Amino acid sequence: MSAWLPVLAYMTLIMTFSSIPDVTPQTSVSNTDKLAHLIEYFILGFLLGRAFLLSGISNRMIALGLALLVGLGLAGFDEWFQGLFGRTTSFADWLSDSLGIVIALVCVSKWRQIR
Repeated sequence: MSAWLPVLAYMTLIMTFSSIPDVTPQTSVSNTDKLAHLIEYFILGFLLGRAFLLSGISNRMIALGLALLVGLGLAGFDEWFQGLFGRTTSFADWLSDSLGIVIALVCVSKWRQIR
């Protein structure tokens, strides 16, 4: 259960920020929001991968596949949810989220193999 507490806390944080109408950073660099999405969901992907791997699922690929499905589902829900608060929803943002999750799951898989 302790592996899931960071996941739940971080998901709550994501959804809290998604309900704020305007959190766009003021910067002159284009597409910084895509990098922010990638980093945000990299963290989630790592936490999900770790939690599923520690949950007792004996097959590592199934555990990581479940982590991927949950992560992609939350990313999609997040894009829809923020639209309820007047924020822009974007397929490109979801792709950035997805890439962050995939990179994180590769990293956590390698990390678990090394340990």
